Amino acid sequence: MIEDRFYVQGITEQIFVIRERESSGQGMGQDRIVKSFDTRHDAYTHVDILNGKQRKLDTEKQER
Repeated sequence: MIEDRFYVQGITEQIFVIRERESSGQGMGQDRIVKSFDTRHDAYTHVDILNGKQRKLDTEKQER
């Protein structure tokens, strides 16, 4: 199973960041922060949208 490119990391109980997964698999500390949120729901909603768009782009790229 391929992991999603973007994921949510909880920094504190009220701070959540979306990170872009590095292909090298070095772990969360090295992954680029894309955006931060102050509610978990907003972070997960946004990360679902990002991953959906990325999957669509990947599919289109494979079809070429």
